[in-house]
Amino acid sequence: MEPWTSRSRPSRQRGWAIGTAAVGAVLLVIAVRSHVAPAILLGALLMALGIAGWYGAAQEVIEVDPAARHVTVTQHRLGRTARRVIAFEQIERVGIGYLGRAANHVTFYYLVLHLSGGPEYSLFAPGRFYEGSSDRSTVAGWRDRLERYLEGDRSMIEDVAVG
Repeated sequence: MEPWTSRSRPSRQRGWAIGTAAVGAVLLVIAVRSHVAPAILLGALLMALGIAGWYGAAQEVIEVDPAARHVTVTQHRLGRTARRVIAFEQIERVGIGYLGRAANHVTFYYLVLHLSGGPEYSLFAPGRFYEGSSDRSTVAGWRDRLERYLEGDRSMIEDVAVG
């Protein structure tokens, strides 16, 4: 099986951050002129979230390597790199999570890795804007692909144990 690499889109993250900050700024200006304290606070909060979102935007690269039998998640943010390696043996099952509602037409789907010992890890995290992450069938395809990689790995382990 071939390695699988996927990259997030930080430009989309920054776009949402700029939009949030802009809405906050407009609301803040209108609220200050109207002397409406709750709107002032909401505008300031939106601006702060937008600014934090701009600085928090990261390029995330996910590599699934069936030969090495692990998933590597690398984040590049503000000149720093963080890497997490998850061995196939740690993954007990793969689920699909979501953030948002169909009613407001903003929904992000992602994979939930259920790791041995109980913790969960979000793969293709919401808000990282992976191509296709707003389409459940696309994310279900990612899950199926990862499960095939994991099954191939487990089959190799079973063959070694039996042989």
